Amino acid sequence: MKKLALIVLTISSLIVLSCSKEETTVKTRAELLTAKDWMMTAAIITMNIGGKDSSIDMYSTMPACEKDDLFKFETSKVITQKCGALKCNPTDPNSISSGIWTLIDESNPLRIIDGDTTDFNILTLNTTTLKMQTGVPGSTQTITFTGQ
Repeated sequence: MKKLALIVLTISSLIVLSCSKEETTVKTRAELLTAKDWMMTAAIITMNIGGKDSSIDMYSTMPACEKDDLFKFETSKVITQKCGALKCNPTDPNSISSGIWTLIDESNPLRIIDGDTTDFNILTLNTTTLKMQTGVPGSTQTITFTGQ
């Protein structure tokens, strides 16, 4: 009888545990983009010169006052750029509207309009990383952001 009680208790515990799991919610790309502020952590331009790829690290040439800026993809489709602790000019505003964004049919590309219109192919988008790429024949630009 003790053995039967132990089996029933074990089965009951398994049923309760399996029912109490949190359901995983899959976020859309728009929800992932708008969930947090993003800080640029890499910007590489790759050019094909004479049949060979050559890369330039544009991020390393950026001033520190730009590297700590945050970008917020607002649900209103506006991109807000927020100055970090280091300002390039002390009189710069704390934040500015730096363009608008849209996802074309909830997939690729991410279109950013900031005076120019640029379509970015999203390579990675999750809760911690946004990696996107754009280019013209013979040249690509890959930009990586980390969620803050």
